[in-house]
Amino acid sequence: MIIVFVLYGGIMRKFNVDELIWFIILTLLSVSIIFLIKSGNITNFVGADMIKYFYVINVICIYSVWKNIYN
Repeated sequence: MIIVFVLYGGIMRKFNVDELIWFIILTLLSVSIIFLIKSGNITNFVGADMIKYFYVINVICIYSVWKNIYN
């Protein structure tokens, strides 16, 4: 009953579902990249020249997730 109340604009009217979906996507992307880097399998996923760009993407994703949490 509380879930129905929240969905129809009750207590948590400012809850943004689009931001939640974006947060989940960025979190999963960051976790998967970190897992590939730590396991050493990232070279099977991308070429050796592109690994430095994956580090940059990872930093950007972590920053975006951080910004979405504390915004």
